[in-house]
Amino acid sequence: MVLFEFSLIERVRSLIRLEALFERLLELSKQQDPLMQQVAIKVLFELVDACERAEIRSGLMQEIDKQKQSIEAYRGCEGVNDTAIDKAIHRLQTVADKLTECERLGQSVRDNKWLIQVRNRFSSFGFATPAEVPVYYLWQTTPVQERMDMLNTWIVPLLPLYNAIKLLLENLRNSAPMVEMVSKADGTYCEVLKGKSYQLARIQISGSLRIYPELTANRHMMSVSFKCLDERLESDFARQKIPFQMALCHL
Repeated sequence: MVLFEFSLIERVRSLIRLEALFERLLELSKQQDPLMQQVAIKVLFELVDACERAEIRSGLMQEIDKQKQSIEAYRGCEGVNDTAIDKAIHRLQTVADKLTECERLGQSVRDNKWLIQVRNRFSSFGFATPAEVPVYYLWQTTPVQERMDMLNTWIVPLLPLYNAIKLLLENLRNSAPMVEMVSKADGTYCEVLKGKSYQLARIQISGSLRIYPELTANRHMMSVSFKCLDERLESDFARQKIPFQMALCHL
């Protein structure tokens, strides 16, 4: 099965983008190849840029408070375990505390003169050659473990941000179950939202179908069009009934 996610509000879109950057960075940081580590450093710079462009920390704290209030509202409802509510709120408070305690996001990168030197040249064509930035070229020849340890030193101060984002999205994704659906014969699906303000749509389709969804939504209606991708990577409307699973998430 292939899972597609569509953010229905801008703040969730930003969280998903940051989550994707972090997951890419953490995976690349495990690699020993200098070329993969070069990509890891590029992603690290992208994350620091994101932290510099917006009030990431304060925005996350607001989202944590909103989720705590939403979860607390279920207390006392039939079939709801109060212990589970306490646990969920405690997890949110823990990541909030860690986020509050950490240094200014990205400061470990800003304070590193070597990284700043590299960062200023990173977008240059052929920058990693000995002629362009010899100090970076030399770093690529240092022992593997030394390079991996250095990468981790730069990444660790950013982990409170990642942990907060990961938990917020985990709670949102778990707020609605996947429901079996079938599109109309023309490969489309529409649903009246009746004023419900969903934050995230998740659509799952069998990978063997080579089908992907495109989604549009407003306050009143959500529409999904399914398209097929052929061997030449050309797309066309599916024009057939497509079985899929969907979850509309809100918290």
